[in-house]
Amino acid sequence: MKIILVIILSIFLYSPLITTQDENAKPVICVIVGEVWKSSSGYVFNITELPERCDIITVGQFALDRSGVETLVDVEDEKAIKILTEANKNVYLSIGFLFDEDWCSILNALDENEYKTRIFDPLVGFLNKYKISGLFMCIPDMLNGAIENVSQKINDFVTSIKNKVAGLKVGLVFVVWKQVSNKTRK
Repeated sequence: MKIILVIILSIFLYSPLITTQDENAKPVICVIVGEVWKSSSGYVFNITELPERCDIITVGQFALDRSGVETLVDVEDEKAIKILTEANKNVYLSIGFLFDEDWCSILNALDENEYKTRIFDPLVGFLNKYKISGLFMCIPDMLNGAIENVSQKINDFVTSIKNKVAGLKVGLVFVVWKQVSNKTRK
């Protein structure tokens, strides 16, 4: 059944696990197709298959290292995003890399012109075109010291995007692996 492809990513502070009429209920975030579960698997998005309780829907990934295509988002994911935003759903998009993680090239851009035309402007344009509500940034090497002053650089990157996209919310996704030094863990 296609609904099986809908995976609940996480439920933030939501208890009990029932739908309530309480307008203060905590949001449920659902991840559909895209990103890890590649859309090229033949799945065709159908909005009627979404669980009722999905308050925020994450679809696809804006791949910063995808080249040679018009859009940095998979075509099938873009179709799903269009359907969801036209239905006034809260849609979030992941942002990251398909192949080699290279946040250093984004957060420490050597060529500001190339960064603006190849990354920043297309990202902002896509977010505004589809009225995307939020972003999840996946930065696996955030804590390993690979990027000097990473917290400030992430803040500057997020602030520059939020200045161009009204009401955008941004979340960080990171994984702590063994390579993180004991000095970082407290």
